[in-house]
Amino acid sequence: NSKTGSRMQQWRAILSNQYLPIPSVSVLDQALMHCNKVREATGNEAVLKSADVTENRLYAKFVFPGMVSRKLKTRRVGELVRIGFVLFNNEVGAGRYGVRAFAEFLACTNGMVLPEWGQGVSRVHRTGRIELDGDIVVSSATRRAQIAAALAELGDAIDTVTSPERLEFLSRAIEHAADAPEVKTDRALHAVQRIAKTELLTEAESKAVYAAFLRGNDLGQFGMSQAICSHDVANVLSFDRATHLETVAGKVLTMARGDWSRLAMAA
Repeated sequence: NSKTGSRMQQWRAILSNQYLPIPSVSVLDQALMHCNKVREATGNEAVLKSADVTENRLYAKFVFPGMVSRKLKTRRVGELVRIGFVLFNNEVGAGRYGVRAFAEFLACTNGMVLPEWGQGVSRVHRTGRIELDGDIVVSSATRRAQIAAALAELGDAIDTVTSPERLEFLSRAIEHAADAPEVKTDRALHAVQRIAKTELLTEAESKAVYAAFLRGNDLGQFGMSQAICSHDVANVLSFDRATHLETVAGKVLTMARGDWSRLAMAA
């Protein structure tokens, strides 16, 4: 807040000259234009599953109904997953912009963000330092060109994270997690607490995940990932926190077998 004369002004952010402010509407427009190209080329139309725009952050989650896996070998008969992407941005210097892979399980409609595995793009809002000499001013056209260059790779990232190869890779990761050893019932709480500590879950979130884990009748790696992103957990959370837990679920799903086994055994 700052006071000018008798009026109080509120500033959203004070940004350095190395920061490249990219409007969330530009990020969304770029993704929608690319989705239209995909629809025209392949017939696969992106569907917006959920979105949230706040003063600080944009999240938008899309799936492609035509990009569905083969039947997967899990405890849920006829398990299918379809792939999409999550778009994110922050305009005020408190986060990145980019694309990550997003998976939706058709049996329960749980959503899951696949972080580093998804091979998406995540960038800081940063450009070269702009040095002004005398009366030289960076024009709005130059700024628009910088933003366009920064956004140009989003389409490539969407194509990458939603490719048939990535969908098959995701299918194999799910089956690998479904075949992992289970945690003993009397040690399930400790396993959830270890994940909660690593991923900074609140006590209430940890308790909700534990209850969902027990209800799911699958105390293995796949069951843990599904519990973390279950609707019973997400429905009482803010969009930011629900997305964070979907990302944690993606990390658990794609955890190396040795890491999961150590977590299960240590519990």
